[in-house]
Amino acid sequence: MTALLFAVAVAVVAALAFAVGRDVLGQLRDRRHLGRLASGETDLDDDAFVRPSRIERRLRAAGLRVGPLTFLGVTAVLAVLAFLAVQRLMPETPSAAPISAAAVAFGAWMAAGWIGRRRAQRFESKLGDAVSLMIGALKAGENLTQSFATAAEASIGTIRKEFSEVARRLGIGMTIRRAIRPIAEGYDSRGTLLFTQTVIAKSQAGGDLAPVLEAVNRVIRERLRLRWRLERHLSAARLAAVMMSVIPYLLIPFYLWQQPDWLDRIFVHPLGQRLVFAALMLQLLSLLWLRRILKVEL
Repeated sequence: MTALLFAVAVAVVAALAFAVGRDVLGQLRDRRHLGRLASGETDLDDDAFVRPSRIERRLRAAGLRVGPLTFLGVTAVLAVLAFLAVQRLMPETPSAAPISAAAVAFGAWMAAGWIGRRRAQRFESKLGDAVSLMIGALKAGENLTQSFATAAEASIGTIRKEFSEVARRLGIGMTIRRAIRPIAEGYDSRGTLLFTQTVIAKSQAGGDLAPVLEAVNRVIRERLRLRWRLERHLSAARLAAVMMSVIPYLLIPFYLWQQPDWLDRIFVHPLGQRLVFAALMLQLLSLLWLRRILKVEL
């Protein structure tokens, strides 16, 4: 086990070193690109990029500024710690330790996805107002770069930051596809994807962008309205599921106060720990299945 911990530690250190090196190389590459733009070169290498992996896309959507190897290394450390803790607490159940380690790794992956979805939903909830500001700026005679800057000045939070960055990138000569790519990759929602792809396609095809953005804005707001309605209807079922899961554990201190030896037989019996672990795993699976049923996808 000591050798396993040492190997995991070495892997984490190597992952961190690789992530730092990749960030340094990425900064140097961006500086060279900005230098070429400043010298008057055209942004021709727009499509010359490596498509990010699934892990990278999930980490970017969650706003985690770490590389895939770093994420995997930290997850491996947490899984090993869970393995050791469960092995020490439940020595009579050998299968509990690896199952717990796998559950921790799966939970880290699911947590990154959940953070990314929540982050994308918050961004999309404010995107409609920003698009309305862009439409007004375009109708007033401003170009695409100025409309992004105008929307950024009147917005707050993440919208202000992302739209300001897009305006800055467009101002130094980047193509719209490359300038808006951080929004498309950083906020994984259908409304955001519809907005970014519409802006890219219409900018390349030419013509008046304002009427197209008005149609996109109506779609985004309708999606938000339907999502809020579904969330309101499903909130009672989710609350009932949480309460049914938590109440039994809240009653344990009361029963122990009334009968201190209430749980002794469970841990003394040879099958007690296995039954407890099996019950916890079944409850976890049922919660995951219920979450899947009550998941709102629009």
